[in-house]
Amino acid sequence: MAENTKATEVTEVKPAPEAQAQKQQNVWVCDQIDVVHSELADDGIYHTIRFVNFAGLILEERVRRERIFFEFQDLLKELVAKGFAYNVALPNVATLIQARLAGVHVDPKKTQEAIKARQGQEAKA
Repeated sequence: MAENTKATEVTEVKPAPEAQAQKQQNVWVCDQIDVVHSELADDGIYHTIRFVNFAGLILEERVRRERIFFEFQDLLKELVAKGFAYNVALPNVATLIQARLAGVHVDPKKTQEAIKARQGQEAKA
């Protein structure tokens, strides 16, 4: 008895054209950068910014929160001087980086706790 066997053709699955187009749109914007810590001081709120420079070193910079909003170009120059890199071919890249850093919201409960702790320290002094 002869077996009836059919050869199964294996075809390569190609991504849909939309997926291919989306894949091509992925563009490097900047090195990794994040706000990793926030603290309340007598003269305002400070953020610790952690970034990876062009050599792969992880660096931190402590900056006043206001600088992210009002002196961002100067802050960006300082970060670049320390090795931070971004895609200068993109027209709005500085705005994207600024939005990432400015988008940090501190938990209101933590803010109230910090204010109470600071007031307690002032009362003891």
